[in-house]
Amino acid sequence: MKLDLAFTKIDKYLQSKKSQPIIVDIQNGIDFEKLKERFPSSFYSYKNAGSYCQKDSYCRLDNLKNDLSKSDDDLFITGVSSFLRLQGKDELHSQLRILLDLPTESHVVIITYQCSKYLDFHDKRLYDANRIIIVEGEPDYTPTLTLVSPKISLDKVYSYTGINSLDQAVEFNPSDKVFISTKHTEADFPKSLLQISTVSSAYDIIKTYEDSISLVNDDFGTVDEWSELLKRLQEADGWETLISNEFGGIQNLPFRIDAYAGFDEFKKWLYVLMLKLYSSEIVTGYLSKVLQRVSSYKDFVSALFQTILNFDHTDSEFSSLYLERKCILKNFAKETEEICEYCKLVSAKGKSGLFYLTDNTSLEKQTVIGLLGRYASELNANDINSILKVVYPDLYSYMGEYNFEHPLLKGYFQAYKYQKLFNHISSDFAKVVEEQAIKREYNSILRPRVSYLEKIDTKNTMVYFVDALGVEYLSFILAQCNSNNLFANVTVCRSELPSITCMNKEFVDVFSSAGCKIIDIKDLDELKHHGTNDFDYQITKEPIHLIEELNIIATVLEKIRTNIASGKCEKAIIISDHGASRLAVINETENKYEMSEKGEHSGRCCPVSDIDEKPDFATEENGYWVLANYDRFKGGRKANVEVHGGAALEEVCVPIIEITPQNEKIDVRLLDSYKNITVSFRKSALIKFFINKKLNNLKVKIEGKYYDSQPTAEEFVYQVSMPDIRKAKNYIFDVYASENMIASGLQFNVKSEVTVEKDLF
Repeated sequence: MKLDLAFTKIDKYLQSKKSQPIIVDIQNGIDFEKLKERFPSSFYSYKNAGSYCQKDSYCRLDNLKNDLSKSDDDLFITGVSSFLRLQGKDELHSQLRILLDLPTESHVVIITYQCSKYLDFHDKRLYDANRIIIVEGEPDYTPTLTLVSPKISLDKVYSYTGINSLDQAVEFNPSDKVFISTKHTEADFPKSLLQISTVSSAYDIIKTYEDSISLVNDDFGTVDEWSELLKRLQEADGWETLISNEFGGIQNLPFRIDAYAGFDEFKKWLYVLMLKLYSSEIVTGYLSKVLQRVSSYKDFVSALFQTILNFDHTDSEFSSLYLERKCILKNFAKETEEICEYCKLVSAKGKSGLFYLTDNTSLEKQTVIGLLGRYASELNANDINSILKVVYPDLYSYMGEYNFEHPLLKGYFQAYKYQKLFNHISSDFAKVVEEQAIKREYNSILRPRVSYLEKIDTKNTMVYFVDALGVEYLSFILAQCNSNNLFANVTVCRSELPSITCMNKEFVDVFSSAGCKIIDIKDLDELKHHGTNDFDYQITKEPIHLIEELNIIATVLEKIRTNIASGKCEKAIIISDHGASRLAVINETENKYEMSEKGEHSGRCCPVSDIDEKPDFATEENGYWVLANYDRFKGGRKANVEVHGGAALEEVCVPIIEITPQNEKIDVRLLDSYKNITVSFRKSALIKFFINKKLNNLKVKIEGKYYDSQPTAEEFVYQVSMPDIRKAKNYIFDVYASENMIASGLQFNVKSEVTVEKDLF
């Protein structure tokens, strides 16, 4: 019957003199709440069957019946049907019939829950007399009961303590699952009409939340981890909310790996678990390959590092997997043990191990340098460049060619860097060093540093005095500038001899008098002089100190970028007193000259003595004999990292680098009269172009080849001669200033004089 009619019949019963209970069967919580509003507790007494239970025990029906029969108050009794349903259909049917026949001194309304099909007592009079009232309505979903061992903590809203709370758990509960902490199991209620399951672990309970948990075994986590997860699940009221709270949602899981290193241990475990559960839905690429190998949380970090080793570097998917892995592991630099183990495994691969390393960690960089040195004879320059461009971009930039204006310098320093990296001095290079030690062509190729100082614009300029910065780093510096949106105008010059600081600080006074702030950076020089034991050539042959050298220079350039961007200066100048030589340290066949005066700076120079004869490979400068090859004067110990004081090209050649923002407009135009040119046997290709700014080391690049430009008598106009260009066609060229690309895609057309003559006819 309808709820309103049921209320009318209940009212009639309460106003009557009848002394036997009635049963009102309710189907849902909404109707039950309406019933309590209609018959409020302020006028009627309400009792639930759970109050007749001892702790974690079944309802004592005899005590309930006794109270009902003796009560003077009109009573509404709830919950009894839930306890009876535990005992099965027959017991439910029997006990409700007994309650109907119970003699009482007052009115008793027994509220049952969804029991209509069990209220057929084959006695039509009970219905006719309104002793059984069945309220129509949409039934609530009867929750599933999960009986949980008391050893497991339950904090969820829809969890209850003891079987005595059964009525609260079952009747009018909005949840489809409820948990009862109890010593009882489903075996204690074999006839139960309620759906019951028993669990003895937090893992089993969690499976009731999410079926996918079965994808992992319970040994994936410890008892404490599963218990903590259960607690958080209960607090969050479900998987999706928990994942959202912890990681920003299921779809966000792959991206949260960046934060993994900062998670506490439980959150790390939880993260790996969630990845395992949802990997098929949301995880692709390298991370997917990793998760296929992970059977335990403890395996995860190791798998992150090592899964790539299962793929040959020639595989089609290797490149994408490598790059994804590199990106992921940028945030795992503190996993020292894993990194060490990985580098050992990589080294065992021989020269192919180079393809598996990254520049994420110092140890990997060291391993790169070690493998390059070990397999130098098996690798050509193209191999090295293609590997380093991906694996160690900073080292790739360092090893890149810098287009010095003089071919001697270009060839020398490119070869020098390879000798330094490979920890070896070839006989060909040693020969060049010996030749230059006598010829000392740097005197004619390069002007002294002091000759450039007065011409430098120092307005709003900060000066960075980087001690021991030679020209070997120019390609790296330019690459860093390009990536930081900086323009570097480079002037290559020579230091005074001997190549020591006290002889090469004239620029300090020049810039100070111009009002420039001078920042003195000794880090590079200190490293070369006093590197740690790891850098000592006698202990570690590989030039792993190069890693820190590049880091120091990169830090300086970052400071410059910040200062320019913040407006502290408009321009920065990097200047150095001298360079340094690694090869003079590793030279194993040196001559040691014994003079009356002791050698200084690890024997690279020696005070002039009247009683001694100057060695062939030395030059006399400023009261010193200065060695220009890799020999040394006796006196003092040999340097252990790098050395300076001599006159080898790497010690003498120094840069002046003027750094400005790259967004400064540089206008480059090919002069109209040179957009179409003719060539012949007697007439070489020649072009002229305009640049609105005075720049050094200007070159054009045509079809992969560089051509030097020369200033003309006209200000801001430069010309380029290209004697090897003779083919009639259209040429496209780019313009570089000190390796900075300042214009691209410029064009000129070449015709031969023979072609022109044919055109006339």
